[in-house]
Amino acid sequence: MNQWSDRLRGLVRENFIAEDLDPHLPRIELIGGRRVNIENHRGIIEYSDIEMRVALSDGELDITGHDMELRALTLTELTIAGVIDAIAYRRQGSGGGGSI
Repeated sequence: MNQWSDRLRGLVRENFIAEDLDPHLPRIELIGGRRVNIENHRGIIEYSDIEMRVALSDGELDITGHDMELRALTLTELTIAGVIDAIAYRRQGSGGGGSI
């Protein structure tokens, strides 16, 4: 499996296939400020009804809001529902990051 994912990553780097097929990159989908789906996460760092922090392969995702709850969780995917006010993507090793 590792050999296949390394080969796939090489094809992505060479722009032969789309980046969203890379199994190591996080994929984040926000649905109307009420739900966020995250694929390829690395675990939950912090969990409350007003803030959630999710580990990613290259950093972490900070989600703030209220009445938030974890609706689904698998080894690679999770869904958070509630009123989502802000999402911040913080890259590992850099002071920066960005808000969505």
